[in-house]
Amino acid sequence: MLRAGMPDARPNSWCLSTRQTFWLLFLGGALRALWQFQSGHFGPGYEMVAVARTLAATGQFANPFQIYPTGPTAIVPPLYPAFLALLIHIFGFSRLFVLVIYGTTAAVHGLHAALLPPVSKVLFHDRRPGLWAAALMIVFPLYDFLPQFETSSFAVGLLLFCMLDRGAVVTGLAAGLLALLNPASVFVTIPWTLYRLRRGARTHACSAGTLAGARFLLISAATAAVVLLPWTIRNYRQFHSLFFVRNNFGLELRLANNDLAYPTFRRNMSADRYEVLHPGGSLAEARRMSGLGEPEYNRQQLHTAIDWIRNHPRRFLSLTIARVRMFWFPDPEDGPARSAGIVLATLLSAGGLWLMVRRRQPIAFFLAPVWLVFPLLYYVNQADPHYRTPILWMTTLTAGYFLTATVPAISRAMVHFRSTRADSPLAPAIRDRQRSSL
Repeated sequence: MLRAGMPDARPNSWCLSTRQTFWLLFLGGALRALWQFQSGHFGPGYEMVAVARTLAATGQFANPFQIYPTGPTAIVPPLYPAFLALLIHIFGFSRLFVLVIYGTTAAVHGLHAALLPPVSKVLFHDRRPGLWAAALMIVFPLYDFLPQFETSSFAVGLLLFCMLDRGAVVTGLAAGLLALLNPASVFVTIPWTLYRLRRGARTHACSAGTLAGARFLLISAATAAVVLLPWTIRNYRQFHSLFFVRNNFGLELRLANNDLAYPTFRRNMSADRYEVLHPGGSLAEARRMSGLGEPEYNRQQLHTAIDWIRNHPRRFLSLTIARVRMFWFPDPEDGPARSAGIVLATLLSAGGLWLMVRRRQPIAFFLAPVWLVFPLLYYVNQADPHYRTPILWMTTLTAGYFLTATVPAISRAMVHFRSTRADSPLAPAIRDRQRSSL
């Protein structure tokens, strides 16, 4: 029978030290990333790479589609293209640049695995769920090796954010930088900050009490706004329009909801939908974007998508249901091992969340809202496994929580069953002990 709380961690003489565990998991995560890597390129089709090349060559954040120069852009958030542009400036757009970014991405994967136990300590006051989570990450190819995107760095950034204990200014600074890396970060940073305030986290500026909590939120929000201000001013001066970090929602919604759409990005690509509708594949669409300007083009795409959804409710519902299912239980089209690993982790995490609710673990009040809110934008867009990457660590940690609780209980039950069998040499002693206790 499962105990009411997380089982106490008992030190063993054979256990590795914290530092040894960190480096072992770092190496395992990095090797897993390199092992599953097959091939890749930095040519057409990757908006962040295209912007980085333009930024390194001209100093302009522009031209996300190599098929045609569409001008200044905010289709992608600025931080990762700026990082790629820095590497291109140092190493040139060369093989050395590719080797450096591959190595950097592998190191980020390694850091991801190594951070799971300390983050588990923060969430559950126990490192063991993090060890299980790291094992899942290393055994199964759960994460894409994608140096062309920010998803791996985004996931590690959120892990580090949840380890922060340095006051309102640092919290706001970190939240602002994460928003510049990917604006979807607010669906994690805000719930986590509210959760820590609710739990009365011991930070330099955050103590129990409504007034102190309000002050912490105000300072954090003001600091994040200062971090975002230069990029916001740039966008307003460039486009005469206000939006939060990036402005690609209209385009993405249109690509995912139309007469030709399939639920998944990969299926749409294989059916040449990209070449028909996307300015990165269609010269006509790229010229149209250049002529209208990016904000107006995206507004028109948004209106077209909304009109289509309004006129095709059943088809939209069918696409959305398929995308919801694929977000949590992806098809094997991206690799059967990866799909099996994510499905296994998802099922185990459902058991972990149930166990947390049953035990009244407060961390469930952070995890459940994130899982409810974060995927909403992706339910109406093309399904792709890398969209879940930034919060997949929450799934593996929750799965690890379930395994930490159930594996010892199952092991004890098996030992008890074997020892009480009629042919077991321990059976007479156990029966005598049970009689004497009556």
